[in-house]
Amino acid sequence: MDRPPVPASRKRTPFTSGARSVLPRALGEMKSTGGRRLGPEHLLLALLAGEHTDPAAESLDRLGVDRSAARERLRGTDAA
Repeated sequence: MDRPPVPASRKRTPFTSGARSVLPRALGEMKSTGGRRLGPEHLLLALLAGEHTDPAAESLDRLGVDRSAARERLRGTDAA
């Protein structure tokens, strides 16, 4: 059964407050690299910078993700 799309609200995005907080950080990551398109790497970098109370950040912690190593790899600054 197909559902009609949810109409966009001009007042706020249809995201949780946690998701809304990631978007500005992702845009900042994109701008810091001189990028013109927001990509998954920018979103992941923003999630890695999230507070430990954020559900996505908690999931990364439970998975044993080394945040600083992941940031270095995503930014292409690892020494390998």
